[in-house]
Amino acid sequence: GWTRKGGISIERIGMSGGTPTKFGPNVPRMPQSFQPPMIAYGPDAIYVATKAPGFTIVHEDRIERVTEEPENLIDGRGSFFITSMIPDEKNGCLWMTIQDNATPRDRNGFWRFQPEKKLFEKLSGNTVIQSHTDSQIFLHRSSQQVWAIVDKTTGELTEPSNYFRESNSRGLVSYRFGVVGDHIISDSGRLFTPDGQQARLEPAVRLNHLQRFGRGLLTHYDDREKTIWYIEPR
Repeated sequence: GWTRKGGISIERIGMSGGTPTKFGPNVPRMPQSFQPPMIAYGPDAIYVATKAPGFTIVHEDRIERVTEEPENLIDGRGSFFITSMIPDEKNGCLWMTIQDNATPRDRNGFWRFQPEKKLFEKLSGNTVIQSHTDSQIFLHRSSQQVWAIVDKTTGELTEPSNYFRESNSRGLVSYRFGVVGDHIISDSGRLFTPDGQQARLEPAVRLNHLQRFGRGLLTHYDDREKTIWYIEPR
């Protein structure tokens, strides 16, 4: 929540409920926005990103700032935004996409941050949207080779050539997709398979959630039927 002095106070609560407990010190001078800040949870820290440049690492007893100060590969060269963050406790890292607001904008892309090593690695350039499975991360990019797959354990990136490339008049930043196994499902209701085939959901429905849940995806909410739709492999 927002503090009276314009910062952020973080509290945690168990999945089964109970009393919220405060985590770490307040984060000062975090700008409020119409959207809540992005928060990613790790075993030893919490990562907070807002529309302000950089992001903040909150520990039990202190906070760290990754800002415009020259301390690593992504800062020290002007403004940038963290547009998405996914924690990966199994592999001890944080996967993130970055929007670079300073020319030559070479920080745009998909990054891995390893907190224990304080190591930032850029794995792909361009504007990137990410979607995760248990072992892989699928990337949709603004490059000629649209699709890429990152192995979560090794960080190795491959570029499969057979997936269908969907035209997207809305722009990449508004594009959403989810992955079940090696099948890609876009928010336009299209299914892409690694052999280059595609199929379309009929009647056409905008899948505006596409959130992982169990073995499948929560796809959308049907307001008329008051129903949440879910898909999973057979």
